Amino acid sequence: MGYVDIEKLEPGMILNEDVLRPNYRLPLAKKGVLLTDELISKFSCLGISVVNIQHSHQIAEQIVEETTLVLKDIFDNLNFVSQKDYNRLLPCVNKIVLLIQDFGRELIDELFLLWNVDQYTFHHSIGTAFYSALIAQELGYSDKKIKDLALGAILHDIGKGVISPDILNKPGMLEPLEFLEMQKHCTLGYKILSETSNFSEEIKLIPLQHHERIDGTGYPNQLKDKEIHDYSKIVSIADSFSALTTDRIYRNRVSKFVAAEYIQEATNGGLDKYFVNVFLYTLFGNLTDSWVELNNGEIAKILTLNYKKPMRPKVAIYLGDKFIRELDLAETRDLYIKDFYRKEKNL
Repeated sequence: MGYVDIEKLEPGMILNEDVLRPNYRLPLAKKGVLLTDELISKFSCLGISVVNIQHSHQIAEQIVEETTLVLKDIFDNLNFVSQKDYNRLLPCVNKIVLLIQDFGRELIDELFLLWNVDQYTFHHSIGTAFYSALIAQELGYSDKKIKDLALGAILHDIGKGVISPDILNKPGMLEPLEFLEMQKHCTLGYKILSETSNFSEEIKLIPLQHHERIDGTGYPNQLKDKEIHDYSKIVSIADSFSALTTDRIYRNRVSKFVAAEYIQEATNGGLDKYFVNVFLYTLFGNLTDSWVELNNGEIAKILTLNYKKPMRPKVAIYLGDKFIRELDLAETRDLYIKDFYRKEKNL
């Protein structure tokens, strides 16, 4: 973002360098400080006209680094979230929510650049919190509800801390007994969060229910639709999207388009259709006129979006600069968007 006029500052922005008092060497506010209405007013009163604000990718990188360190300590404790760790985690969650409120969908591609296969467990949890908060914001949830949801989302896999790494990182399909062991992370997560009074029942249900499915085919309790809390339904979607778009030891990530296609298909009994549509439209609702590559290698320009099926817009197919035909992806199952296409570099 760089230097921003005082009139354009907003609460939640983060300083990219110290702000010095006029005629003094001591900083009025240090680099990394979150702006508040009070601090902005103080700048104005002291005649400070511009300040250096961090770009969204700088803020995201800083938050991911801070949160990863906290999550490492929490997972090392295995069976307990200490008051100290909770007090460290809460500001991280609040920053995630502020970042989503300030930048929204603009963050998604920047987040993809931050994920590291060596930190999968922690980065997946952070990604799940980001995407959950994005859905909640689009739904019009209050700040408190968004923060509660993000807190539960970031701890949704805490039960995996006591599951064998051999099972967690096994490439390919798990054996029946291994899968039963893996399923225990849901009840273990609920138990871990229940050991402290810091978490409401709605938050504790997130690790317990995030693998339940609308049609009752999930685990651990085979709950159906209305038996599953909305928070858990939202985190299920964010969890799936984050897992697919994050590198693992045994497989590479897929593009957000391919991940979204998978999630759209999973609404046939598994994931909540309404919440999925809200999420996908939030991600892709501004892509009109974007150039994309289809799975068959054809290059297309998005013409109009389909709210009920955000991943299935009407497109115009091109060969070089020559228009070939229009295609409604909602009317074909064989073709789908594979990824963005950098037209200016390739045509």
